[in-house]
Amino acid sequence: MRSLIALVLLSLPLIAVGQMSAVEMDFDDPAQTDQWLSGSGRWEVADGVMRQSQASVGGTYCFLPQAFSDVTVEARFFSRAVGNGVRAAGLVYRAADEENGYYIHFDSKYKQVVFVRLEPGGGWTAENTHRHRGVTIAPDQWHTARVEVVGATHKVYLDGEFLFEVEDDKIPAGVVGLRVGQGDVSFDDFKAVGVPVALEEEFTVTKVPYMTVCEDAGTGAYEAFPDICRTPDGELLVVFYAGYSHVSFPTEDLPLGARISMVRSTDDGKTWSVAEVVVDTPMDDRDASITQLANGDLLVTFMTYSKERAPTHAVMTIRSSDNGATWSEPQAVPVLFDKNQAVAGQDQAGYALRGSDLHRRRRDLARARDPRAGG
Repeated sequence: MRSLIALVLLSLPLIAVGQMSAVEMDFDDPAQTDQWLSGSGRWEVADGVMRQSQASVGGTYCFLPQAFSDVTVEARFFSRAVGNGVRAAGLVYRAADEENGYYIHFDSKYKQVVFVRLEPGGGWTAENTHRHRGVTIAPDQWHTARVEVVGATHKVYLDGEFLFEVEDDKIPAGVVGLRVGQGDVSFDDFKAVGVPVALEEEFTVTKVPYMTVCEDAGTGAYEAFPDICRTPDGELLVVFYAGYSHVSFPTEDLPLGARISMVRSTDDGKTWSVAEVVVDTPMDDRDASITQLANGDLLVTFMTYSKERAPTHAVMTIRSSDNGATWSEPQAVPVLFDKNQAVAGQDQAGYALRGSDLHRRRRDLARARDPRAGG
């Protein structure tokens, strides 16, 4: 079982403003890092800003443990033009706990500002989001984000301009904070002014210890969708998607698009090798799985994705008889199901097995026969 570390609510000095209270942070003191709670990402106060520098992280929060009901939250942000993610800054407010709260998502890549009611699981739906499109958020320059919430009315501003308002009363109070989605973003001049409240339960952040297996396989620092197997001699092999975004079609800088890469560990995951290329077709290669067959061969299954092809996805296999030093040419696998599904593992009859489809919406058991499986 993974050890979990609970980071508890800290007491912060409040500046009284009539019946309101204010918390302000200029980030000039590096010790201010200790007043914020984060379970992921790389948050640090240095050089007069609060910075989250790990651009490959999908969505990471940093909470300032002071709770408000009605509140105005404002901060300046600077999103660096690095990586190929959405490079989104965010303001968090009324966070009752880690999984329930609100945030405003300032997305520089897709030119949109999104109101999100955070729910367990973190997914976006039509019910918990509101998108305001056509907003230019230039990277490498400072912007000012602001959200005002009074009762059920949420008003959103960027650089002093009113953008939109939303009515939502699901969460009446909670702590404030910052959020970054797929970006290297700095914040300054953070301010929250509102009606202070005491939460019924202590606000905590669950920090799960982790280590980086591969930060950049050389394709744009977007590593995702991993699978792992252990060989009989104890070596750990991790295969994963290596691209520049969630979908990585061929570009001038990456003419073959995303690839399947692999890293190794011979010390139970304490250290990892540099990334190796398993397969790199002229399409978006994705969703790899790996297993070692009874005859010792390594079998990797993956998808290729092309918008110009119908169906757009195809299931492929590739194998190695020398522990991954060399790999065969990819071979297409005929499938008999209604969605594109990958295969991995092996049963006693020599069939390769996989229990989830591409989008993980179904758990049907798929079986694909490989006559050379060695079972």
